Amino acid sequence: MKRLILVCFWFFVSHSAFGQVNKIDTGGDTGYNYSSAFLDGKTLILKSLKKAIYKTYYRFWRTGQIIEIWSEDNIGYCGAITNYIYKYGRGHGGRIIFRKIEIDSSDAAKVISQFVNKSINEIPSQDKLPGWTKGMDGETITIEYSTPDTYSAKSYWEPEEQKSLEGVAINQFYTQLKFILDLQKKYKTFKSELPFGKYTIGMVNMTKYGNRMRAKGGTSLFN
Repeated sequence: MKRLILVCFWFFVSHSAFGQVNKIDTGGDTGYNYSSAFLDGKTLILKSLKKAIYKTYYRFWRTGQIIEIWSEDNIGYCGAITNYIYKYGRGHGGRIIFRKIEIDSSDAAKVISQFVNKSINEIPSQDKLPGWTKGMDGETITIEYSTPDTYSAKSYWEPEEQKSLEGVAINQFYTQLKFILDLQKKYKTFKSELPFGKYTIGMVNMTKYGNRMRAKGGTSLFN
């Protein structure tokens, strides 16, 4: 356990990693704009998962949050949550404000247990699932998965709106991910610590003044 804690801490504070190039999973999302996501990833100090870093590495993207969980042996797990938002003001069109926090190893293990038990990695991306509805508004979860042998990136728009077995499985996992890690509360805490100013995330425009955050437009997910 002591070694696991040390490994987690080393990775949490490290800003660089090297590894072999992985094979691309053909079941992934051909429409997933990796270059765009990686651009944000570089700003947020995220590592490219197209190169193997650990035995398994999971990255879950949702509006305003990136959840990362990794393991050297598929027994002990480490993790981190990156909360982020775009700040607008004089002199700049928009810059990313973010804060990274650690995930308790037991909570990380619970998330991966849900992921494995529901066979999430065996589900193709939405583009390969017949009848998966898509829209302009709403939330999308993107799942990156990396091992020394493979890499995949799969996106799913509004899992709770889907009626297929795959949609139900993705929604059940996503619900557990949010519950186990208390993601909404963590994001509200992040917002409460922001300095005064104007922000935007997920088609929602917000203004922070005093101890209040006033939001307009888009989803009310983070209001």
